[in-house]
Amino acid sequence: MRNVLGRKTDVAAASWIAQLTQHGLVTPSFVPPKGIREARMFTHYHKAQIDERGREAQRLDQVLQDAGVQLSWIAADILGLSGRAMMAAFMEGTRDPQVLSDLAKGKIPLLTASPSSSTTRAPSAPVCWSCPTPRSAATSPTCATPTPRPCRRR
Repeated sequence: MRNVLGRKTDVAAASWIAQLTQHGLVTPSFVPPKGIREARMFTHYHKAQIDERGREAQRLDQVLQDAGVQLSWIAADILGLSGRAMMAAFMEGTRDPQVLSDLAKGKIPLLTASPSSSTTRAPSAPVCWSCPTPRSAATSPTCATPTPRPCRRR
């Protein structure tokens, strides 16, 4: 019906469409079975929940930044394991950057304390993944640290 030119809302067009339907010339719309409809409903609901979790994470990050805590500078996912642990310690009153950085898990940059601010980010120079050696300070393809894994400086 959508390929037929002209308006389909007036009385004459409505009676013409009714005659076509009576003679079986109009194909009905596809209505999926109940199982597929439920699967679609759960998929849409799941996507809405994921989107809402992202919006809540952004709201939380904004509230933290308004309070002067820039956790998103350090942890990419503030609702991840490290971010939640740092927030919990911060709410308990911990302000020591070394204690907060000890709560970091995985590939979170090192924290350093500066005399003028409470917590700052590590220098932006590229660092080895397995040790805190800057790339410019290293001359060999492996780190000087006693780790068995070689440095990834390529």
